[in-house]
Amino acid sequence: MTQLNSYIESFPSDFFKRIDSAIKAAYKESHRHVSSSFHEREAQDLLPHYRRGLIENELYEIGISFDGLKTERVFNKRKTSTHVEIRSSRLIITQSWTHDPTIVIRPAQFRTTLAESNQLELFKHDIQRKVQTHNTLFAMVVHGSCKKIPAAPDFVFLAFPDSKYKYWTIKISLNKIYIPNTVSIENTDENLAPLRKFSNSNIINAI
Repeated sequence: MTQLNSYIESFPSDFFKRIDSAIKAAYKESHRHVSSSFHEREAQDLLPHYRRGLIENELYEIGISFDGLKTERVFNKRKTSTHVEIRSSRLIITQSWTHDPTIVIRPAQFRTTLAESNQLELFKHDIQRKVQTHNTLFAMVVHGSCKKIPAAPDFVFLAFPDSKYKYWTIKISLNKIYIPNTVSIENTDENLAPLRKFSNSNIINAI
């Protein structure tokens, strides 16, 4: 087990399974609702907002159901919208949508602040020493689909951005976290591959 696993395991054992199920249910319900209630064009406009609301609400409900987790609805800098943050003793998690799992999500101010204050240069040769001495990391549950009105996500993974949001340092499919013996994160040069658009960046894929 790597040091990074200890960060993930600071969450309860079935936490990520419930998050995965909630996201898939939100895709299904949002697709059903907008498709049955609106013309295709209006449905396409409404869908991401309705789906996000469902996911954020479920994320909050799941977070508060576990002892030992701090779950908050946090305003953005302009106080025009909120997002849910769930904190364990070692890891801070939010959720975001993207149409392309290889591209790092455009950073909102709250995510930039979290990453800059909590993130490591995760994959240098002295990673073990750094991770051992660092208290908290920031990660995002990232989900998405390239379809206009998807009834299910094409991917759901836990992603660790670098502090400047230039690349994902790690991506792990959520079901590989909660299904035993399916996730292995190795911090070796052989596992580092260039991320499209960022030729000088490194990423580990475990999808």
